[in-house]
Amino acid sequence: MRIRIDTARLEKISAAMNNLIQQYQKKYNEVYTNATEMGAIWEGEAKKTYMDRLEGFKNDFERMVQVLSNYSSKLSLIAKRYREAEEKAKSLASKLTVGK
Repeated sequence: MRIRIDTARLEKISAAMNNLIQQYQKKYNEVYTNATEMGAIWEGEAKKTYMDRLEGFKNDFERMVQVLSNYSSKLSLIAKRYREAEEKAKSLASKLTVGK
């Protein structure tokens, strides 16, 4: 079995995920902004029900950001640790003596 890790690719994926996370946050913030603006001119039970339900989703949206951010951070950390392990292995290997 051969293990091969492309650290540059891991970091690229992590950066792309961070970009998508920012877009996701922007979009759900727009949803809440629009709902608040709409709520200013909307009255009645339907408004209350809608706003309550939307508020209930807020924790889900924020939890998704947290989960995705954590995953992205883990990818970066894996890349960093693998690079460090490779450098250490290279350094140790260079200190091996060759028979005479």
